[in-house]
Amino acid sequence: MAGAGYYVFSKTVAGGELVRVPDIVDMPFSEAHYVLEEHGLESGKPIPMFSEDVEEHRVIAQRPAANTVVRAGRKIIPTVSVGPDTVQVPDLLRKPLQDARDAILQMAFKIGSTARVPHQTPRDTVLAQDPRPGVEAVQGSPIHVLVSDGSFPMPNLVGKPLDEVKRLLAPGHLNAVPVRIDAPDMPVNVVLAQDPRPGDVVNQGDYVRYEVRTLHPADLPNAKRQVTVRYTVPFSWFEREVRVDVVDKSDNRMTVFPRKKDYVGGLPPQFPAGTAITVPGIEFAEEVTVEVYLDGEKDCSYYYKGNAPPVITRFSNEPGGMGRADY
Repeated sequence: MAGAGYYVFSKTVAGGELVRVPDIVDMPFSEAHYVLEEHGLESGKPIPMFSEDVEEHRVIAQRPAANTVVRAGRKIIPTVSVGPDTVQVPDLLRKPLQDARDAILQMAFKIGSTARVPHQTPRDTVLAQDPRPGVEAVQGSPIHVLVSDGSFPMPNLVGKPLDEVKRLLAPGHLNAVPVRIDAPDMPVNVVLAQDPRPGDVVNQGDYVRYEVRTLHPADLPNAKRQVTVRYTVPFSWFEREVRVDVVDKSDNRMTVFPRKKDYVGGLPPQFPAGTAITVPGIEFAEEVTVEVYLDGEKDCSYYYKGNAPPVITRFSNEPGGMGRADY
């Protein structure tokens, strides 16, 4: 047995000096290489590994481990960090929010925060992102987005020509409701009034009503027309009740005068002879009939179609004269 032990010992010594492996973990690889040489050891081919915790080019692990006794000249294999596993951030700009979230998950990122700001693009359109498109980012890290809430200040249309207004109210942006008005003293083919007012907050797809005087209906196709009816109460020794109804082409009826707030003690107001009653802002598409009732009896009607003057029909023979209606 003594002979055998001596033989093994002799072979070990013959194989080279025994050294203790130094601890090179967390060293820069270049420094670890130098330390191994100082201890009579060699650096083997490093094994690269992604790491979010260990800085790039630093040693994460080693084989054999530190303090192991080995022969001089032994190769020590380091595992070296190549930094975090990064991929290129996708371009989410102008995408709908749901599509952007799908893209984030497909690229192994996490959905970060979502902030909304007023903007005239469709609601939930991505306006900005962090990190920005194209940069390298760690897989699993969050991507934050800024999206439109679909609201924005109403632009000022008053005084603008029709061509510019049509551009501002393009389909999918705001829904235009043009109204042709009879106003001989006003400019032609420019906006004279609007609702909502300039600066009011509106949302994508809201309806915007604007008034225009046109000489030719073709200048503003599919527009509503606005007319004003004026009625003078005929001669009478006592006050009369006047009611004005609007009847559309589908025979839907609505009383536009008097309004409930004009009632006195729950009763409609009474008017003396010669009172001029004006009912402005009667709007219609294609055709409408305006009927005037005197003490509950139809006195006259005005039939409007397209851009033509009204067809006026009288129904009563009031003593001392009849009601007079203008348009």
